[in-house]
Amino acid sequence: NIISFKPVLTKNQLKLAVWIHKYYHEPLGIVLKGIILTSTKHTITPQKSQAPKQQSTKLMQTDLNISLPTLIKEVEKTLKNKKQILILAPDHHVLKKIKSTFEYFNNTVSLTGKTSKKKTEEIWQQTAIGKTNIIIGTRKALFLPFCNLGLVILTQEHSSFYKSWARHPKYHAREVADKLSYFN
Repeated sequence: NIISFKPVLTKNQLKLAVWIHKYYHEPLGIVLKGIILTSTKHTITPQKSQAPKQQSTKLMQTDLNISLPTLIKEVEKTLKNKKQILILAPDHHVLKKIKSTFEYFNNTVSLTGKTSKKKTEEIWQQTAIGKTNIIIGTRKALFLPFCNLGLVILTQEHSSFYKSWARHPKYHAREVADKLSYFN
């Protein structure tokens, strides 16, 4: 079935999907199904970034308890450069802690597997057009259509919750975050 005559994925999302397909030997259709929103009204309308082109997206792997001041400094620097930030949490407990730390920044949203479909579609569109500055989320947030990603922070990277071995597509969020930062 044709779900839309307009693009529903960015080039970087497609690159990421193909990489997951090849690296994890997952069927491309299953990978795309895990990424794509099936609603036809939510297509990608790419926006040209107003920020000057700089180095590629930075990836930080950290334990929140040790480096919170450093993280806040990196977030402020990235926002000053008008770039989007993805902060990954392995579970809801860590996500709540992160949200309470970063909620004072403007245009911050959170996305998990429990986020409603309507809210997910809203976050998808806001991310695609650059209306979100900081996205805090679990593994699902890796697949948003970032238009100007500048920083990916992977918290508690040792957590087993970053592995999706229980369902398809199977992947490890740490490795996907690394490729996401490379493609953006």
